[in-house]
Amino acid sequence: LKVWGSSKKEVQELKENLCLASHYFSNWNFTRVCLESANL
Repeated sequence: LKVWGSSKKEVQELKENLCLASHYFSNWNFTRVCLESANL
């Protein structure tokens, strides 16, 4: 998984995908924190 060197848009999409994955696993606290950090 290449993160460094990726465009800002790709990194944002990666964060959103991780948030979505955590949402499916019902890890609500992590999802909330992840979404907050993704908005920074």
